[in-house]
Amino acid sequence: ASADRFENGEEVQYFSETKERWIDAVVEGHHAKDGAIVAYDLNCKKGVPAERLRHSGVQYKVGELVEYWSASGHRWMPAKVERLNLEARACDLDVKPGAPLNRVRKVSGASEASASLQKASAAHVPNVTALQVDVPPPPLACGFKAGDQVQYFSETKQRWVETLVLRMFELEGNICYDLDCKKGVSADKVRSSPRASQERYEVGEQVEYWSVSAGRWLPAKVQVVRLDLGRCDLDI
Repeated sequence: ASADRFENGEEVQYFSETKERWIDAVVEGHHAKDGAIVAYDLNCKKGVPAERLRHSGVQYKVGELVEYWSASGHRWMPAKVERLNLEARACDLDVKPGAPLNRVRKVSGASEASASLQKASAAHVPNVTALQVDVPPPPLACGFKAGDQVQYFSETKQRWVETLVLRMFELEGNICYDLDCKKGVSADKVRSSPRASQERYEVGEQVEYWSVSAGRWLPAKVQVVRLDLGRCDLDI
């Protein structure tokens, strides 16, 4: 929940997931649970979760770590303000030049620490060798962050190659990645690495599995880990 408290009649902004931008609104009421405010009633929408509200007239400064809403990735991306253009109500981010301010938000606490770690890790990534394993790609909405071990499909080698993510950014509405072996790779040529998965999961561990047919994550339990295939047997 948001650490800020908003009073009735206060002018605020709330993030609309349908319009994918911040919208001006006025607080008309709130909903509390266990002594904490969890949602607000606004003049344009009722029951808005507290974490989707912010004070009106938020200001940013060059060098500040923020988050940018990617319409194509449908997720918040860590970013850094490089230049402000207040007349155009936009800013240049390291992941998106000319980003509208109504699709940018501040980060704090754990989110800011995570963003800093992702950007710092890009400068310290080792080389990895190629490995050809046929596994299905994850949904685009999962995304990858700096330092993640992934596989990239090389058109010249005509196979999947092990590599590491240096950064993720948006280009002309599409998610792209800079990898340690190639820059500006489109998201449809990047997938999770079975090598990383082998190191992460153990028999009996509770996990989630992306079901293409259901279009959502399903709870599951690891029954067998097949290191030679880069796969595992689940109980579903």
